[in-house]
Amino acid sequence: MIPDTYDNFRLWLVNYVKSVWTLPDNFAEGKVDDINFEELGIDSLEAHMLATLIEDDYGVEFDPSILLECPTLNKLAKRCTEDDGS
Repeated sequence: MIPDTYDNFRLWLVNYVKSVWTLPDNFAEGKVDDINFEELGIDSLEAHMLATLIEDDYGVEFDPSILLECPTLNKLAKRCTEDDGS
């Protein structure tokens, strides 16, 4: 589990996505509140890179296969923080 709140970890994920991919056009307009990793085109190498960054930044072990179980940014943030985002 990530030692952070849902909102903070979600923001960390959004910033990561922005640094690697282009956010969906309607995300910036506030019309999209979630991002699907598959639609971004994340592959196994990028999943491992994300896992490594999470491990480095949060000091936890992170299995990249979690991205298969949690295919969206919000689901991943919820799963990793065990927080409902409210």
